[in-house]
Amino acid sequence: LNYVQNKDLEYKKVRQALQESINRDEMLEQSVPGQGKLVNAPIMENFVGFDAELKYNGFDPEIAKGLLDEAGWKEVDAEGFRLKDGKRLALTLTVSDFPEHLVVADYIVNAWKNIGVDAKAESFSPADIQERIRNRVYDALLFGQVTGHDPDPYPFWHSSQREDPGLNLTALKDGNIDKLLEEGRTTTDPAARAEKYRFFQQKLGEN
Repeated sequence: LNYVQNKDLEYKKVRQALQESINRDEMLEQSVPGQGKLVNAPIMENFVGFDAELKYNGFDPEIAKGLLDEAGWKEVDAEGFRLKDGKRLALTLTVSDFPEHLVVADYIVNAWKNIGVDAKAESFSPADIQERIRNRVYDALLFGQVTGHDPDPYPFWHSSQREDPGLNLTALKDGNIDKLLEEGRTTTDPAARAEKYRFFQQKLGEN
């Protein structure tokens, strides 16, 4: 979610509503039946800093609708889309044209529409989507991430990486997270590093 491109995404309750609207188990089964595994944080199982206690908020469209009410999008127009000061809550999901990505994008867009978001998807070839990523031209982005055997979250979440060639694609800026990432990549003690990354993920969940 790109807070800079779409100012409506600066509202935490809007971001929470978008998350609550998606049934991830169903989405996974529709897109890669029997082949995928859901994760709840940016550091996956068997990697330094993995925290099995971190939980996803879950799926509840009614909670999502309530969050949008609280964020000010209470009115609904004739097409069922939410309004605030006469303006629709609108969002475009940018996605690569890989078949499984298109299935996921379609699912997400329909889930967001179900809670009153005027959502649509735009698909691009790998080359074209890379150009949009470099220029940060998207409201929301569905893309893949490849990590090495010892993933370093710094390039993806530190505020210094908000612009190309950095990979902080949501434009997140949080001083506490920056400090934890800086300390995590410089410590040589595996236990201390894991602790820094667990705290980082907890802080990320609060954003």
